[in-house]
Parts: sequence; C-alpha cells; structure tokens
Amino acid sequence: MTVDYTPATSGGAAMGFGAIGLAANGVAIFDNEAAPGDSIYDEIVSFDDCEGHPANTTCHYHAEPTSITQSNSSASSFVGVLKDGIPVYGRTLETSSPTLDSEGGQTYSTEDSSVSLYHYHVHYQTDGGSNSAYFITSGTYKGPEGTCSGC
Repeated sequence: MTVDYTPATSGGAAMGFGAIGLAANGVAIFDNEAAPGDSIYDEIVSFDDCEGHPANTTCHYHAEPTSITQSNSSASSFVGVLKDGIPVYGRTLETSSPTLDSEGGQTYSTEDSSVSLYHYHVHYQTDGGSNSAYFITSGTYKGPEGTCSGC
C-alpha cells in the first residue's frame, strides 16, 4: 500500500469496497460497510476474538481491532493508516474534547506527536436503531485516496 508521507486533510471522498487501510499488525482495514446486500451489524457475529473476519482469503477489520487497542490505553493506541495517509488511533467517545468531525477524526496531539495533527479515531456508530459498534472509519476519507497495489 502506498500512502502520502505528508497527507492532505481536504479533498476526501467516499471509501470503496476492499482494503482502505492497513493496521499496525499487517491486517487490512475495510470501511464501515458490509458487502452489498448485507448489513455490517449482521456481519459482526462473524468477527473473531480480535474483531477480524475473512473476505475470501483476506482477513480484515471493520471494527476496533482489540488485539491492538487492548494492549494499550485505547485512545492512544496507534491502530494503522488509511490510504489517504492519515493515521488511525484507538477508541474515543463522541463526548471527548475536541469532538470528532464527520470523517471520525480530529486535530490534536497524539502519543506519537506532541504537535497537533489530524488523525482518525475508532469511534461509536449506530444504525439509528438498536445496533451499534466501534468502527474504524466513517466511510469517508478526509484527504485524497492514495494508491494500493496488491490490495
């Protein structure tokens, strides 16, 4: 996967199907949608103990990868990077300060940088009914999508 070393934080677009990022442990990250015709909330039952599941022969995450975030304080855990070059960190609540934008990110310092930088967080999402989960993405990139070979 190729991502921009100095990502832009404008010009984003909707994420497509397939790999949209890479977790720190090498597992693919998919967006917060299931395959056409399926509900992501119905797919949750197929997630393994680390919140991954297969698409054909590729294991991937949609939801919080607990094998990464539970080893550290959730909000400070580096989860991975999306194809727009923007890093993803662990769980945060919508009530945290500063609040997350519509792409699920914020500009704030991280455990890896004392300088404020834009980054995503795993965050709580609901279908408006009784279904909810902590997903890695909101389904939209903040910056322009990078390229991916072999994804």
